[in-house]
Amino acid sequence: MENILLFYKKINHFIIQSTASLRLVSIFFILTVLISYSNKAFSFNLPSSPPMVRVKLAGMPNYLDETVIYYQAGATDGFDSQFDAYKFPGAMPAPYIAQQYGNTVLAINGISPVVQTFSIHLKVTTPITGSYTIFTTDFGDLPDGTCIKLTDLYTNTTVDILTNSYVCNLLDTTTASRFIVTINHLRLPVISNINQPSCLAASSGKFKINGNNYGPWNYVWTDSIGTILQTTSSAMTSDSLVNLTSGLYHVGVTSLSNQCYSFDSTVYFNGIINPNVAFTAPDSIVASFTQNFSPSNLSTNCITHNWDFGNGAYSSSIQTSYCYNVPGLYTVKLKGVSSTGCVDSSFKLLTVLGIVTATKNELKNAIKFYNTSDNIYVIELNKNLVTELTINLYDSQGREWLQEHKENIIPNDKINLNLNKFTSGIYVITLSTKNNVIHTAKIIIK
Repeated sequence: MENILLFYKKINHFIIQSTASLRLVSIFFILTVLISYSNKAFSFNLPSSPPMVRVKLAGMPNYLDETVIYYQAGATDGFDSQFDAYKFPGAMPAPYIAQQYGNTVLAINGISPVVQTFSIHLKVTTPITGSYTIFTTDFGDLPDGTCIKLTDLYTNTTVDILTNSYVCNLLDTTTASRFIVTINHLRLPVISNINQPSCLAASSGKFKINGNNYGPWNYVWTDSIGTILQTTSSAMTSDSLVNLTSGLYHVGVTSLSNQCYSFDSTVYFNGIINPNVAFTAPDSIVASFTQNFSPSNLSTNCITHNWDFGNGAYSSSIQTSYCYNVPGLYTVKLKGVSSTGCVDSSFKLLTVLGIVTATKNELKNAIKFYNTSDNIYVIELNKNLVTELTINLYDSQGREWLQEHKENIIPNDKINLNLNKFTSGIYVITLSTKNNVIHTAKIIIK
């Protein structure tokens, strides 16, 4: 029987490789032994295509053998019944390559993903002295920046086995492990600079990386789901991903001059939420000893609100009320802060009137005085604030020509004044309620 290698390629699927023909009884015996093993060495839980490398041994006339290293989270350097497989030599002599960990010889070896360096001995034997070639295949899924070195302890030679085959002379007397396989994944020194988005520029995030040695470099930028956003090849300078908003961004940097060196980093960029602060309120109110100011807060995206009533008083309520009891001009301010610490504010000038001033203003606004035709005027009272009214007409010398007193005035009442009986000229008309003049106008009688 020649050498046999079983490798789990897909779920519930094995590949049996041999350098010579096998009798079915031999295959049946091997599978029976493996599957009946108490820990079920071949009950692998592997992804369909794990990061892996096949290290192969080839010689004349048609000898070919291999051993497999693959990445498996949770695996150890030694034998793991869940992930690894022993090497089973055939009954008939043949070239032989396997990994050796202590006294354990492995055909398939699951190892924890390499962070920096992993090494293991290779046991290579042959029944026929001659020239043999060691090479690798199926390593395309290994992480960027991975390099694998093969060291010949007999000749003290080291080669990059991913890019070069190694040819050596093997003696049929060799029994000890002659080679060491070393997997390197060394961290490339880099200088990084991260600028988070700001409240003034929500899409201003910047992720900058500069390889610090072993240039030139390849840069690959991806988002949180692995979509490639940008690539830069053979660069001797820094590379940046700009105009970033909220989310995870990843960069992978590999050295082109020394493939053992690589760097990867994932950075979360904060999302920016800008508040929008606004409120409505009257332009003026009347001073009072009860609450007389209730603005309407229209702000959005705020987690805190701070009212400043312009007189040293404050409130943190979303909707607030306040009592102004002193007449004056006040600046009412509202400041809002978002969940990301951004600030916005709004303000309004508020006039607080005394009761007398307010009454006069209201009375004045309650009267309309206008000319409808030649020398015919109308006094329109649109509120119920005026129940009696005195009308006076003076010429330019201040002499009084008319005085009329109206009582029992009802809301929306209209008083018509026919001034055609007066001599042409300039006059002044006043409208008064009790002792308060609430309207004065200059008119021309034609």
